[in-house]
Amino acid sequence: MRINGYHFLLTEEKHRFLTLAEHEGLCCLRDRARRYGGAGDVLYVCLSGCSLLVQFVPDEAGVLQATGFAFRKEHEPWLWVWLPVLVAAASGMTKVKKDISIDEALIDQLAELEQKRPSALLAGAQAFEHAVGRQMKPYSVGFTRIASELYGDDGIRWYPIQTDSAPATAEVETIPAEQVKDCQPSYQAEDGAYVAPPRLFGSWRVTRGGEKAKLGAVEETTDWYAFAQRVRSALKDL
Repeated sequence: MRINGYHFLLTEEKHRFLTLAEHEGLCCLRDRARRYGGAGDVLYVCLSGCSLLVQFVPDEAGVLQATGFAFRKEHEPWLWVWLPVLVAAASGMTKVKKDISIDEALIDQLAELEQKRPSALLAGAQAFEHAVGRQMKPYSVGFTRIASELYGDDGIRWYPIQTDSAPATAEVETIPAEQVKDCQPSYQAEDGAYVAPPRLFGSWRVTRGGEKAKLGAVEETTDWYAFAQRVRSALKDL
């Protein structure tokens, strides 16, 4: 299983992956991060044509930019399964200004790295892991050092980042408060493998090339990493 992520940088020109409303919403979040000091904050947003994993990081001039990776819409279930590890490793990922390929080997490496040298994002990612419980579907989440309400009513579920590890410094931009307040709020794999939610028989299944493996009933998938490990084990057997 391999997922390609394409380098993404939010500019004033609308990206072809985004609708106008999505572009304006992301610009609003970026402007709020600039105004209130959101350096290091991470977003995973499920949009109409893609999903984005982005971080607010300062450029060479010290101005916060929203940069990260765009993923094809059909990859959302896999990204969602691996999201706690990807979010915790987002700082290192966004420093690589090129496309990336995510596979199980990379996920294992990132998980091992987090165990040896935990990032400030790890606690927020773990809180997200415990909060979603058995809700096995992707949705938009954010990880922030500032008060989440400063981003407005944007439909994103926010988790705090530990404050003991300061992000790269960036000047807080003096954007007029009215502009920030009034800006519009935002709110299948290549190898043929996909995760299927419970339907008639009440069991999660992973399918590849016509072969299917059961993952267990809904009530058996209450632990995030146990479910993710079950998915990976099933893929190796198919």
